[in-house]
Amino acid sequence: MLNKIRATNALIANMAAGAAALVMIVITLHILLEITLRALFSTSTHVLDEFAAYGIAAMTFLALAQALSSGSIIRVSLLFSKAPKQVQRILELFAILTTLTVSCGIAWLVLRSITRNIKRGAVSETVAQVPLWIPEAVVLLGLCIFILTLLVRLLDVLFDFDRLQLGGGH
Repeated sequence: MLNKIRATNALIANMAAGAAALVMIVITLHILLEITLRALFSTSTHVLDEFAAYGIAAMTFLALAQALSSGSIIRVSLLFSKAPKQVQRILELFAILTTLTVSCGIAWLVLRSITRNIKRGAVSETVAQVPLWIPEAVVLLGLCIFILTLLVRLLDVLFDFDRLQLGGGH
């Protein structure tokens, strides 16, 4: 059962990371378009800064779960790796529960902001007038996938601790 949960979570995290990569490609193409428009036609899309900012936020939050799963998130593991297994388990539980608490709190705040922006019909103060709930929803999606990954990691610590690679990270 835990293996199926892990596999499903890995698939979701990989899909989100793929979406983040796609966003990076779109931002790059938008930058190239902007350069071409400015250099050859003395004009602009007038939304590059805004869309690039949304894209960076999307990439950051959509890639979080994959970064955690692959060990790409920075960890201070020097002391951790020298500790006995039981101490490692306690430290890992503490780290996961703390991160879960903070992530859930942020997700709650983003959800409240989305709800408020939908009710108010809030849009960006630019030419594009993007409904603000759209980029916030992408951030919330990334946070929810990250929270799911943390929950799977919590199950691993509770039920299959020896399988985890805890000393990793950069």
